[in-house]
Amino acid sequence: MKKSSLLYLLPLTLFACNSATKKSETTDSSVTTTKTITDSVTVTTSKTCYQLVSGNTKRDTANISLTVTGNEVGGTYNNMIWEKDSRKGTLVGTKQNDEIIGSWKFMQEGMTDSLPVAFKIQGDKLLAKDYSFDSKTGRQFISDTAAYSRTFSTVDCKE
Repeated sequence: MKKSSLLYLLPLTLFACNSATKKSETTDSSVTTTKTITDSVTVTTSKTCYQLVSGNTKRDTANISLTVTGNEVGGTYNNMIWEKDSRKGTLVGTKQNDEIIGSWKFMQEGMTDSLPVAFKIQGDKLLAKDYSFDSKTGRQFISDTAAYSRTFSTVDCKE
């Protein structure tokens, strides 16, 4: 009985091991990986990194690393203002066409907080909507009329 069960499972095991293929392409600023899981489903993953240097002395730096898999987006967002407390954390969101809507969960002064994010991919640039401040709640938010006013440039991803 044991031998016949093992002989029956052997072809299934071999078939299962050969069902996925992988393809990778690498460029300086992004990595694209395509995985074919079945004949009809293809999921593409790409990683791109961006940077914005701003401020009067050009010492304020924001770095974003985005990994897009299908329409799901993840990554990191680190905003380091010169001689101020930095905000470093993770991004989670969804991509529809060239727009990304999500949430940024970060640490600042030992406290965890989160803010909404809105980005738009435009060629090799990443545009971000600016925040408004609600004086009643003391919180930042993205207003309905906010424009994509901050422009991040593509940079090489650092591992």
